[in-house]
Amino acid sequence: MSCDSSLVLNKDPFTSLFAPPKQWPDLVQEAHDWIWDIDEDGVPNIIKMEETACKRAGRYVSEQWTDEQLENAGAQEAMYEFKIGCPRNIALPFPTRDKTFGYSWPAWCTAAETAGSRLPPFSLKEAMMVAESCIDYWHSQIIEWNTQPEAFNMHIREISEPVLVAKQFWQDLEDINHPHTIILNRRVRDVFEGYCFWHNIKATLQRLKDHGLAEGGQKATLQVMTPGLIRDEWAKLQFKVLHLEMIVTKALQVAFATGRGRNLVEPYDDTPFFKRFDCYPEKLLYYLKPSSIGLRESSYLDFLLAGICELPYKNEKKQESYRRSQLEFEQGVKDHPEWLRMIGNHMQRLIGEKAMINDFILSTGTITKGGILLKKGMNINFIAGLEPQIKMIEKIFEYRTPASHEFECLREIQKDLGERLWNQWNIYAKRTYGKDLYLLFDLKRELARWNPPIVNKPQLQLPIFDDNDGFTRPGHSYLQSQSDHSPRNKVKTRPNIASGTEAQVVEAVPDESVEVMDVTEITLPDHDIPGGKFAVNNKQLKLVRRLFSAAEEVAGQGQVKWADIYKLMKRIGFRIDEVGGSIIRFVPPNNAGRPFSEHRPHPEITLHAIKYRAFGERLKRRYGWSLEWFERVKQDD
Repeated sequence: MSCDSSLVLNKDPFTSLFAPPKQWPDLVQEAHDWIWDIDEDGVPNIIKMEETACKRAGRYVSEQWTDEQLENAGAQEAMYEFKIGCPRNIALPFPTRDKTFGYSWPAWCTAAETAGSRLPPFSLKEAMMVAESCIDYWHSQIIEWNTQPEAFNMHIREISEPVLVAKQFWQDLEDINHPHTIILNRRVRDVFEGYCFWHNIKATLQRLKDHGLAEGGQKATLQVMTPGLIRDEWAKLQFKVLHLEMIVTKALQVAFATGRGRNLVEPYDDTPFFKRFDCYPEKLLYYLKPSSIGLRESSYLDFLLAGICELPYKNEKKQESYRRSQLEFEQGVKDHPEWLRMIGNHMQRLIGEKAMINDFILSTGTITKGGILLKKGMNINFIAGLEPQIKMIEKIFEYRTPASHEFECLREIQKDLGERLWNQWNIYAKRTYGKDLYLLFDLKRELARWNPPIVNKPQLQLPIFDDNDGFTRPGHSYLQSQSDHSPRNKVKTRPNIASGTEAQVVEAVPDESVEVMDVTEITLPDHDIPGGKFAVNNKQLKLVRRLFSAAEEVAGQGQVKWADIYKLMKRIGFRIDEVGGSIIRFVPPNNAGRPFSEHRPHPEITLHAIKYRAFGERLKRRYGWSLEWFERVKQDD
């Protein structure tokens, strides 16, 4: 391949260079053969790749690495040459959250690593930010079910109807009279459990900070790996997150097995389904009947969904990598947007939730190279100090309310089913524990006002690479002299955003180029976003009136296009991140406020009145905005 170090990548610098992902498995053997090729000096390519991997990990070649670690690192470099096939000396930027070209963070990090880049170092503040975002999402899911009965009814339909249809074909549930209501109750129970766990995880991060865990760098790694209080708390933290990932993985597998994959799976063993469900992962749920190659050739979409669900193949003692499957799925959606309609909203939500959890795993896992796990069999609810709350959740959502019983008998979703279910759960909670769901789980609690995180990027003490103004060298570039161990300072720049299009934030919020700043010096008003007027054009002002309208007003009727809301938030200055699946995260300008997540409507392209007014209510509640905050400008789009 030709070498052109001056080539500038104006577009997606990683994934646009990939070979079509369907070709990847066919290139694995070719890449493996290349690893063991030797050059004219008799040096195998694997040795060069090991040195490169060590340098990027901040280690010396003489330090001990397992053969598996080194071979995996070497294989990734080889995949860079054969799978991606881009020029050898092309410069690839570090992956950053503010520029993922429409990919979720887990998928984008996979793309970056495959391309030979390295990930940002661990940051405690970034981990706190991701945990806050997850709390907000799980909380908003519960609030939506309670305050928007139509949305809850739709979700009930998405979960229950495939179960009823699948029962005609799926022998595994024949002995259950009402599997649709049991699975629905478990889904609601899991969301409540996730909400409690994310609050607990945030508290754990705060305890780690109070115990003196460093913000990042080698000091934090040493603290986490050294026996003591910090290591014990960190082990519990990772155990909790893996528990949450397991919950969502189970839900994904059930959604796949009752939906698109109902003819592709079979029970893992003869154990009753719900016993396997409650004992997962000690007891797996399903096998995939086809081979991986056969499934990939017959249905590429189902092959990717099976990888995202982490389903094992019956005759191949393996399962596809989740992160690689997520990346390939997001690549495929760009060329096949109809995939989203084919998998449905419920599956998209679950894919997004798993991506959010893996976002947190990525933000913390780099510090321990895969993490520390506690002994199997330990009670996670007891470890987390959540045993009383989880027992309450299980008892409430195992109760067969009159609405549940009616749903079991009629197998029809009545118009007011969601509202009646919620009211009856509330009554049962109050009768059993003396409080309704809101008070019992503190759902009315407003999240504490959030100081903008100043994510420092600590310089690594060992050599990585010569940075080339924020760019890292990929696969085949020869190493710099190993005696040069002092990293160069990076000069970071940020493009100016046109005046009048960005929220007016206080000057104390730092630019990314600021390395250290005392957060206590930042003065914020009562709400997350500082004051100022937002300049929008005439068309967008009409949209703003609808977002902040009341139900009885004319402006509060009809529908609005999702694309118009997207443009409005971009105009204000928000960064819009693809979280995964249908989940979108809105990040305020310069991180000067708490981000929030929303579901992108699909296959519809519009939001009905209840949804868009709820969006406006969230802006009002979170940032203190009202219609008066927006001023009209003369020009139109």
